[in-house]
Amino acid sequence: MKIIIDTDELAKLQTEAETIVLKAEAQDTLIKILDLEKKIAEIKEVAKTKLLEEGKKKNPNFKSWEADLVRVSMRAYGAKYFVSDSEFALAPKELFSTEATVIAPNEDIETIKTSLEKAGYQVKVTKGKEGEKIAIKRAVNTKAVDKWVKEHRGMPTGIVEVKERPVSLNFAKIGEEDSENE
Repeated sequence: MKIIIDTDELAKLQTEAETIVLKAEAQDTLIKILDLEKKIAEIKEVAKTKLLEEGKKKNPNFKSWEADLVRVSMRAYGAKYFVSDSEFALAPKELFSTEATVIAPNEDIETIKTSLEKAGYQVKVTKGKEGEKIAIKRAVNTKAVDKWVKEHRGMPTGIVEVKERPVSLNFAKIGEEDSENE
């Protein structure tokens, strides 16, 4: 791939952008700027893909590396662990929380809340779509599981590590890492 950047054209676009008033001819300058922005975003995506491939070839577990002027960093996102439905009963309960959304009887909210609290349930009032269902969400405490793994030298029964988490890769000039690089 050959990339040619005309710095004179960039300087001209910058000058024109600084003097834009709402005239019809300003549209051409704005279109050029938007097209250039799109091309640069596409080039960055190609570079990110190539950097990720090369980084994983050299070290499948790489997180970042630094050159003289540029820092490249990779970050996995999404849940690291989940609770196995088949081994739920064996999973240490202190390592996760469970939230359930239920459809309650046609009573006012205070009556329902009071009934559930009397039964020993912590009530969280939210708004949502109506329907006959129960939605259960289990949130694993990642720090607690990491600590468990370190102390017990293995995964707790019923908690499973996600094998392939999505990743994002960013690169930036050293000293400018705080800027948005996606």
